[in-house]
Amino acid sequence: MNDINEFFRQPTETITGSPEHPGTHVFRFTDSGIIARRAFIETKKGGEELNLLQLTDIHLSNLNLRDFEEKNPVVLSTYDGRRSSFNREDVFRNLDRLMPLAPLFDRTFVTGDVIDYLTWGAVEYIKRYLYDRHPEILLVPGGHDVSRKCQGKVDDPSSLESRQEILKTVWKQDLYYHSEVLADKVMLVLLNNGENRYYSHQTEKLKADIQRARQENLVILIFQHEPLCTRNESEKSVVPLRVSQTPIPRDYHNGRIFIGNTQTTGEESMEMYRLITESADVIKAVFCGHMHNEVYTEIVGWDKTGDIAQRVMIPQYILDAAAYDKGHMLMITIR
Repeated sequence: MNDINEFFRQPTETITGSPEHPGTHVFRFTDSGIIARRAFIETKKGGEELNLLQLTDIHLSNLNLRDFEEKNPVVLSTYDGRRSSFNREDVFRNLDRLMPLAPLFDRTFVTGDVIDYLTWGAVEYIKRYLYDRHPEILLVPGGHDVSRKCQGKVDDPSSLESRQEILKTVWKQDLYYHSEVLADKVMLVLLNNGENRYYSHQTEKLKADIQRARQENLVILIFQHEPLCTRNESEKSVVPLRVSQTPIPRDYHNGRIFIGNTQTTGEESMEMYRLITESADVIKAVFCGHMHNEVYTEIVGWDKTGDIAQRVMIPQYILDAAAYDKGHMLMITIR
């Protein structure tokens, strides 16, 4: 496959929904078996289309010689408790299907849980299976990426900062915030919210980028690991579009597990949440993972550029794990 047009001509079969409603349409490429979705973003600036590829929740897992020499009790306990959670060979086969597609797109993202738990071997795999195959790939950290304890029995006494330093030995972007502009019409913003929170230094950077987007008439797309509360009255019990892990309905309206809920979200994170939802004049979509299911929601946002704040819905695309089935992907076309 040589170009994006050839890619989009592949035969597909619908799993659920309809192509007329991209947010809720889930389909399968019949040749490769990859399960996919699409999103379309209008900028009103014309010019050539841009195409972005989102992957998420790869959960690469590996212990190398350095891990076994260090004999970190947290890592070894997790290894014993976690070894059957993801079939490593399935993950590799899925990456063999997905990663050759990355060069066809203008940008490719992995929105968190790149690795299953933090080991030197997993860090090595980030380089080998992602960066070496596509050096320009953009990664957003999730909770698993900075955690050693995962179904293990030994608590981790190390600091989050020390674990982040290990991840930084391979990570190419800033772990907390990265933004860039493509074709003078779209700004891509990568946010770390993988510990179910935002940080004050992210807020100041996003404020500056929102101001720039308004001045230059840019559309902002946000890529992060965890979904946001939607405050959408119709989303108190959302069922996945296609069930991969669990069919349990989730309260996206004000659920406690989502940033922006009125029960547990701290003020630092709530400030960031308000900034996102009150900038719907430029923030046009949120792309994330974490839930290991295909879900589409709409966040209640506000356009405050006029005399009266106008309610605007911000689409939120929640993508299933690349580790599952024969791989999952979301294709974003920017017009």
